[in-house]
Amino acid sequence: MPLTPATEKKFVENISKLTRFTGGYCLFFGAVLFLVSLVLNPVILFGAVLHLITGLLFLLFANGIKQRSQRSILGLTLFAATLAAASSIAILFLVLIEANWNIPALIGLTIFMVINLQLLVELFLWKRLRKRLSATPESEPQAFTSN
Repeated sequence: MPLTPATEKKFVENISKLTRFTGGYCLFFGAVLFLVSLVLNPVILFGAVLHLITGLLFLLFANGIKQRSQRSILGLTLFAATLAAASSIAILFLVLIEANWNIPALIGLTIFMVINLQLLVELFLWKRLRKRLSATPESEPQAFTSN
């Protein structure tokens, strides 16, 4: 792939789409958990609220990524790394410690972990691309804006 500002624009677009998708995923399952908590067990409401907050944060990060905000890039990187690690620990807990496996939770956690890992890989590749673009003499400094 040639190193051009257009390549970086494509990276930004892909990361923004993936971040919006992850936010939508969290909001959808937050709404589902909210409805389930009304019918089954009010304790599930805690998980629903966490999903909704996480989804909204992902959508806010997606807007910051579109603007190439350094705070949003760093925040999304830390947020995705934390959530990937938390998902991995939760999967290990469910598999190794719990006697009765909650298959829907395992599937959801696995999907969430894979999405966050993919987001981390995209962010690291984008950061490497930015470094390489800034090191090439023919790159245009106007292509990079940071807040």
